[in-house]
Amino acid sequence: MYKNKLLLASFIAITFCWACSDSKKGNENNILADLKMPVKADIVGAITDGTTMNMLEVVDANGDTTSIEIGNDRFFGDKDTGDSVVVSYITIDNELISSTIININNLQHTWAMEPDEKGTTKYMEIDPKGFVHVFVNRKEDPKYEKWKLEDGILLLIPPADSINSVKTDSLEIVSLNADTMTVKKNNKKIKLSRYN
Repeated sequence: MYKNKLLLASFIAITFCWACSDSKKGNENNILADLKMPVKADIVGAITDGTTMNMLEVVDANGDTTSIEIGNDRFFGDKDTGDSVVVSYITIDNELISSTIININNLQHTWAMEPDEKGTTKYMEIDPKGFVHVFVNRKEDPKYEKWKLEDGILLLIPPADSINSVKTDSLEIVSLNADTMTVKKNNKKIKLSRYN
């Protein structure tokens, strides 16, 4: 009889613990369901005069105005009213917070790299239509065709019919202003000066 009562008490205790652990899992699932993951996006627009030190206001091609909190020091280029920018941002609790802002007006020029040890000079023309032209000693190198920006990374994209299986080149923008740009490729900094 004592064994039966002990067995019954053990069964009740195990059932109670199992029920408690399931209810905790349910609470954890509810907590996780309430958490909202940040949404990452990009916007292209022109800087408006509503821009302040901590808030960027841009108007897009449709005429819609968006205010984005400047979230860090990753603002590359000038903050001049009317200049075009690409803004990568995340949305947290309906707040837009920038991760990277790049002034396209400062970017779209011809840039000269410092000559290498052989005296070879490379130029890179970034045009407003999304095309890139690379010149080596003033002779065009058809290695890349287009450019685009993704979260502070300048991507140089080869032609679709590239025979040499050239891959997209990634250049992290380290600094940018009207006259100079520094990019990083494979942890090596490359300094460029505005050519035009």
